[in-house]
Amino acid sequence: MPHWATRRRSVLLAGLLAPKLARAAWPEQPVRIVSPAAPGDGGDTLGRVLAAEFEKVFNRPFVVENRTGAGGRVASDFVAHAAPDGYTLMVANAGSHGINGAIYRSLPFDLVRDFTPITLLLEAPSVLVVNARTLPVRSLAEFMAKAREAPGGLAYASGGVGGSSHMSMELFRARTGIEMVHVPFRGAGGAVTALTAGEPAAMFVNLPSVLGALNRGDLRALAVTSLTRAPELPEVPTLDEAGVPGYETIAWFGLVAPAGVPPAVVETIRRETQRAIESPEVVERLRNVGGTLRTSTPQEFSERIAQDVAMWRRVVAERGLTLE
Repeated sequence: MPHWATRRRSVLLAGLLAPKLARAAWPEQPVRIVSPAAPGDGGDTLGRVLAAEFEKVFNRPFVVENRTGAGGRVASDFVAHAAPDGYTLMVANAGSHGINGAIYRSLPFDLVRDFTPITLLLEAPSVLVVNARTLPVRSLAEFMAKAREAPGGLAYASGGVGGSSHMSMELFRARTGIEMVHVPFRGAGGAVTALTAGEPAAMFVNLPSVLGALNRGDLRALAVTSLTRAPELPEVPTLDEAGVPGYETIAWFGLVAPAGVPPAVVETIRRETQRAIESPEVVERLRNVGGTLRTSTPQEFSERIAQDVAMWRRVVAERGLTLE
């Protein structure tokens, strides 16, 4: 049976069972929270903090399962084909459910049809950073001047082709005309480690991932990608302020589930997520993650995903970046 037919039957079955599941005391068994990030990354930390909070409320195990690879496609594919019963969730992000929908020619799932958005969790700007020792520039203007002295002479790191760090730099290059050499790594962690060691020269990276390196002085922040300055780095200008008008990219994390999860279960998860996110204890535990904790309705989250996909499709078309 073809995938679309199997998927449709699962969704229809879930609809027929929805009243029964809604009356059931969900969860009645362990719940899996899939993370496309490696252990210790921001999204993984979010998932583990939420899992601990959910266990207190529901008195059931909530287990974080790391399924890394392919910029989030491995995790997304697994969740898209899981049973729509509320026992498989995913900490999605702006790469897995934004960029991937724009840059890949085809995917084994549909970001709209095969997922149920539940709620946003956190928003955070990215930051353009350089190694403070090997590239001693102190402003975006100095960095751009250095890059223009020898087009293609500077290299930039990313967490992988098509990831948020790569695409943020592609947007920057599209707006400025600067040419640099792309050095992709298998994940943002490896890229940050290499950058901290002195090679390559620069990187766009989610702010929470480099707060420690910035505080130690290993890296220097030149500009943030939001239209307002980040509270964690009040002295660092936005790219818009520093000479790239209108530049904005915001990383986000949110909870999704397979399509067809009963609405009552979705609302239970959303409500308890909001309660957890607003808890002073959770706020304190996530302080080092950075960014702004924020929940949403499923509809608001769905609209956010659609807006991101549309924005990145424009960048992909301009830069000719389609991947297989």
